[in-house]
Amino acid sequence: MEKKYFNTKISDLVINKNIVIISNNFTGKWIKIPIECYKVIKYSIDQGISINEVITAFKQEEDKNYFKEVIQLLDNIGLLSNKQDNDLKISFIPKVVFSITNRCNLNCDYCCVDSCLENTDTLTTQQIKTSIDNILKLNPQRIVLSGGEPFLRKDFFEIFEYLKGKYDGKIIICTNATLIKEKDIEYIAKNAYSIEISLDGFDEESCAKVRGKGVFNKVVRNIKLLKENGMKNIGLSMVVGNQNAYMVDDFYRLNRNLGTKPTIRQFSAIGRGKDSLNEYLENEKMVHYINENIYTDLSKIKSDYCQAGSSQIFVNYDGNIYVCPLLQYEKFKIGNILNFDNEAIEKLFKRDLDAIKNFNNLKPKNIDSCKKCEINIFCTGCPAKMYTLLENKEVFEYNCKHMKKILLDKIF
Repeated sequence: MEKKYFNTKISDLVINKNIVIISNNFTGKWIKIPIECYKVIKYSIDQGISINEVITAFKQEEDKNYFKEVIQLLDNIGLLSNKQDNDLKISFIPKVVFSITNRCNLNCDYCCVDSCLENTDTLTTQQIKTSIDNILKLNPQRIVLSGGEPFLRKDFFEIFEYLKGKYDGKIIICTNATLIKEKDIEYIAKNAYSIEISLDGFDEESCAKVRGKGVFNKVVRNIKLLKENGMKNIGLSMVVGNQNAYMVDDFYRLNRNLGTKPTIRQFSAIGRGKDSLNEYLENEKMVHYINENIYTDLSKIKSDYCQAGSSQIFVNYDGNIYVCPLLQYEKFKIGNILNFDNEAIEKLFKRDLDAIKNFNNLKPKNIDSCKKCEINIFCTGCPAKMYTLLENKEVFEYNCKHMKKILLDKIF
């Protein structure tokens, strides 16, 4: 049997009495095992020996076979390696989201970046092209052109063509799809890998409440035209809170009928969303909508796996690079894409940046009041939400109790 070593650098764990949960903090996958098995795993770590070698710690054949199953489960969730020392240095950023504008022709009440038509574009066409040149140094597998509304830029297709000419990876357009002109449908369908469209409803009435009159029919028409021209990868998203959670089934039905992929996003009181909190949440002590139904199936629950800064980065409309688009603050700023040199890229790949350290400090396992909690790897896995929670002690405690009530008995 090939020697396997437990990867401590990408694992998290919580212990509750005689049960231990071990998770992969890159994928969110996790397993639950008896504490006796964990003690054997820990012994292999402390002694620097392979996990296969400690099977002999079990006397009974039945126990040995059980531990072999545990080893297989750890391997399945990506926590075993054939190397004893695992370097966390990365050599590429899988996904880069580039907001080429903060202007938008719609005025959605939940907008986390507070885009509006009155904003002005900061980067010139040439600066956008320079930004693209530097983004490509990160060797991304996917580049997302977003906003605001990217089609508001008159030079959008010049930007797209420049990117297409230099990059053969997946180009994704994130849009509200209201400004797509029929004459451009064929070009988009043939040249973009996918298009992600915010819709927030399943018919004219429900969509109009958030996005305005006439948006639904215009978007559906463009979706059908894109599909007629051969575009296969089209996604629709909907932001959900208390007032529209009942629409989710209808939204899924719409996607089945259109042949699109649905994405449900939970409302967060961030950006313009702070002014619409009462429209989406039960009370002012909540900062994000929690759909308790998603916690009924343990196989669908993921542990804290947000690896922003490693799995993806966000380039803002002014060129500033942030670990996360929801944390556009100085302490989470990586730099500016216009002068992102090789030294800065090397530090990013090594995760040797204050912005990433500050980001990681927002994870419950690193917060003093959360470190010993039995569900800390499942609670508030979004560091941006945690940042908001930490601003108000009363709000933090309310959400803490609420999540424990939902999760504690289910997980253990």
